[in-house]
Amino acid sequence: MAAQINDLLKDLKQLEDLATDYWTQDACDETKILEVKMRGLTFAIAGYETLGHLLFRRDLDAYNHRVDTLLIACTGGTFETSDRKADFARAVEVRECAAAVAALARKARQDSAGMSAIVWTVYRWGKSCLKTTRGLLNVIVDGLLWPVDWIRKITLPLF
Repeated sequence: MAAQINDLLKDLKQLEDLATDYWTQDACDETKILEVKMRGLTFAIAGYETLGHLLFRRDLDAYNHRVDTLLIACTGGTFETSDRKADFARAVEVRECAAAVAALARKARQDSAGMSAIVWTVYRWGKSCLKTTRGLLNVIVDGLLWPVDWIRKITLPLF
């Protein structure tokens, strides 16, 4: 799960940088490339919602709300219009929204790391218990078989 969250954080940072560049300049031919890249990243980030129930469990509603707010900030208003003027307030809004999603993602990554540690501890404890149980069973079986071997040794010469 941490790998998916790391991928999400990387995509968020890339979208944040592209959107900031886009909204801090007037519409021109170079911004068309930014529009295409931003559209692609918005689809990629929206795709993480399918994993949301695994990655964000308790914070799924907050995550969905923050992502929706980010995507609206990035692609709303005069996005993809030819007469668009630079909108510094929108650039700041994009950064704030991206920071909110990133904070939630980092919290989810921390929670998943804690869960991984618990799972690892239970696994190691269970493995050591299994080893102890196996050793105990060997002692019990040896204790049960020893009298049989002893009886064989005594009675075999008699026949």
